[in-house]
Order: sequence, then structure tokens, then C-alpha cells
Amino acid sequence: MSWEEIDKLLVKMFDTQLKKLKRNQKLSERDSQKNETPSLEFKGWLTEFIQDSSDYEKFKQSRLVCKRCGEKIENTKFVVIFHPDHPDDYTKQLYFHSGEQCNPRTRYLNITRKMWLIRYQLESELRNP
Repeated sequence: MSWEEIDKLLVKMFDTQLKKLKRNQKLSERDSQKNETPSLEFKGWLTEFIQDSSDYEKFKQSRLVCKRCGEKIENTKFVVIFHPDHPDDYTKQLYFHSGEQCNPRTRYLNITRKMWLIRYQLESELRNP
């Protein structure tokens, strides 16, 4: 090895300024990659997610209609009655305002429960004669 090659190796190994410059260059490259706009795939996924969530919110709001008064339920306080045969089927649920507006706990809720109980008993008798 010549003295010039040895000198270059020593500069590479022990020159802290050169190491700092290389490190700063790598950091700036990483930062520039982070600040780039999102990819088209991510943008497509995000628009689909936003559309799906807004469609779900519209569906949820459209089905929240009070059975007694027929008005939309806009607050978070409401009563739900599940069908006895299909407790997990959300299309067979009845919604009522809770509180002062319709007061379903004392009026219509008991009547609906009795009607469903009678229907449930009659259907079970018809199935098992």
C-alpha cells in the first residue's frame, strides 16, 4: 500500500466531519421520504374506507326511526326491542325514543312485548302440533 492509500483510509476511519455529513445526508433522505405524499394505493384505500364508513352512518341513521311517533331518533338515548326469534338480526329491531318525547317504557314497550310474546307462542304451537 502506498502512503496515499493509507492516508485515505485513515481519513475515512477517523474523520468525524465526514461521518457527520454522511449521517446527516442519510437522515435528510429519510425525512424527504417521510414527507412525500401518500401513495395512490393508500389514497384509494382511504377514500373507500371513508365512503364505507359514511354509508354505514347513513344506514344507521336511516333505520333509527321511532316506532311510536315515526320521527327520527337523533340523540344517543333510545330503546331497542329485539325480536325473540332473531335477537342478532338488526333488521328486525324496533326503536323508540327514550325519556320525555315518547316515553315507551310505560306505554308502547309493554304492548309490543306482549304482542311478540303471543306471536312467538302461537308460532311455536303451529310448528309443534
